[in-house]
Amino acid sequence: MEQKEVEVADVDEKAIHNVCASDASMSGGVSPKGTKGGAKGRRREFFRSLVLFVGIFISSFYVIPTFAAERTVVDGHSMENNLYDGEQLLADKIAYKFLGIDRFDVITFYPEGRVTDDTPVGFVERRFLGKKDKCYIKRVIGLPGETVQIVGADILIDGKKLEEDYGKMPMDSGGIAEEPVTLGEDEYFVLGDNRNGSRDSRNIGPVKEDMICGKIVFHFN
Repeated sequence: MEQKEVEVADVDEKAIHNVCASDASMSGGVSPKGTKGGAKGRRREFFRSLVLFVGIFISSFYVIPTFAAERTVVDGHSMENNLYDGEQLLADKIAYKFLGIDRFDVITFYPEGRVTDDTPVGFVERRFLGKKDKCYIKRVIGLPGETVQIVGADILIDGKKLEEDYGKMPMDSGGIAEEPVTLGEDEYFVLGDNRNGSRDSRNIGPVKEDMICGKIVFHFN
């Protein structure tokens, strides 16, 4: 809306200059003030366009990928047969903070914390200096406050069998969840869909909310 208002202001200003020029020609001369005003108008137009371009550039390459949504690529086979190596996804990085995370959502998270941060310096380090934050992609199975246990091929939530068909095959090992794991108020239990080829909460423990990077909302292919 702001950009539209700027454009309307530009049209009105040019119209005023046209009127001034017409009046000057009718009186047999050209108004020096009108010419000077036209040059100022063109400079203002240039700087407005420059500011708009810089704003779009910063939003596209820094603000949106850092704080709103980010394109990510599956690396590995731990989410087969639902997500495949090399598949491109879009991760929402802000809406889930207000709408919450549900069971069976697919999330990305930092299993070992972060090497960089969300400041412009961190962005430059990731984009141009090759620093990378290790990021996992897994499916949410257990929610905050629940108790998760894996007994054989069955996943129990608060003692009741969870009905789901995301797993590629029955699990060979329940890891730490062979004993009941009670999640904190900011913790999630996650599994890879390829249960026997995934490093997940059975190995690394529950995922804390501040470790979560985003929630997958779209598949590009």
